[in-house]
Amino acid sequence: MLGRSKKYHISFALFFLIYTTSCIKYAANGTIPPVSILADKNNNRLLIWKSTITSSQQPPDLVLGQPDFNSNSVDEGLGAPTAYTVSPQSIFFDGKILYSTDQGRVLVWNNLPTINNQPADLELGQPGFLTSANNNPNTTLGMANPIAITSDSKYLYLADRSDNRILIWNLPIVQNQQQANFVLGQSTLAAIGANQGGGVTSKSLWAPSGIAVDNQRLYVSDAGNNRVLIYNLPVTANNQAANVVLGQPNMNCNVADVATGSCVAGALSSQNLSSPIHVAVLGNRLAVADRFNNRVLIWNSIPTINQQSADVVLGQSSMATAGASAGSQGLSQPWGIFMDLNHIFVGDTFNNRVLVWNSFPIQNGQAADLVFGQPDMNQFAADNGGNPACSQCSWAAFGIYTNGSVPGVFLPQGY
Repeated sequence: MLGRSKKYHISFALFFLIYTTSCIKYAANGTIPPVSILADKNNNRLLIWKSTITSSQQPPDLVLGQPDFNSNSVDEGLGAPTAYTVSPQSIFFDGKILYSTDQGRVLVWNNLPTINNQPADLELGQPGFLTSANNNPNTTLGMANPIAITSDSKYLYLADRSDNRILIWNLPIVQNQQQANFVLGQSTLAAIGANQGGGVTSKSLWAPSGIAVDNQRLYVSDAGNNRVLIYNLPVTANNQAANVVLGQPNMNCNVADVATGSCVAGALSSQNLSSPIHVAVLGNRLAVADRFNNRVLIWNSIPTINQQSADVVLGQSSMATAGASAGSQGLSQPWGIFMDLNHIFVGDTFNNRVLVWNSFPIQNGQAADLVFGQPDMNQFAADNGGNPACSQCSWAAFGIYTNGSVPGVFLPQGY
């Protein structure tokens, strides 16, 4: 493949993705070849693996947003965005269409790219590919710091962080700057105030940063309000109220590490959160990246009551601790999470790596099995300390997705 002998430092793999999915095209037997995608934000590129990953240092096959694997300039050094450029924070791949957030816009590839630096086909949030200003020309058609994206095949959901809202489009996307059909967190598409300019409620949002969806519910990590909101689907109107809140005793409280049953600060526990930054769902399991508590909380059944206790914690030995650390059991401000039937992936941002558990964790502080972005579990320097021989090093890992193209039988180099 092009550039495979060149360097693959992964900078700011903004958990929003190693998107290990299956897709590209159907094989003759009807199966879908494995594909993995990484949002490498601070290197201003997307990296794509088009085969099963068999080594923690396996180089990618394609790069988007840059002409080659050795380049990482903002806007490819052109001084303005184009259909080729991207600084991704989040991606979603539905088996055919690839969506990626960028500054002030969302890029859409109607088919998974097959060549390096392939241009996007469409974009949301901008009238054309040569602009990326926030809320251009207005808040009704634009967006500001789009940070997380997902879909349930009927609708596209976007966490528009700086506009304090979730935008929802009916699919398909067929034109540039297609207007969203619904908004959560605001009464209209023109409004953008944090908590709608007042106190926190079941309808308000403040810096929503992560979203996930299943066939019954939408999950939003409402980071500024130190909570996760669960909405029953479908969304049928603007400003629809959430049905369940995690991390707070009620919908009118937003205290970090809140006490159980009371809207005042309390001891760290399985029931509170501090700036939850991302959320993932698979079947009956829900996982939340509890960023400032340096942990991932897991619920083994979908919560149905406010402030429901989590069942398992990763990154900490117990629900009562919050220290940052490295190694196979530590986390430092985790950002992104992805789950498939066999794995859980965590973007361990300030340890500059992605951790992988090859079976679903069942005990607190369970050790990860695999690391991407570092040669072993004990290294955590950005770009592996600038080592030019490092393949696939990660500077602030944020983003992930997989369909099982990473086998559950190998350990990282040096582990």
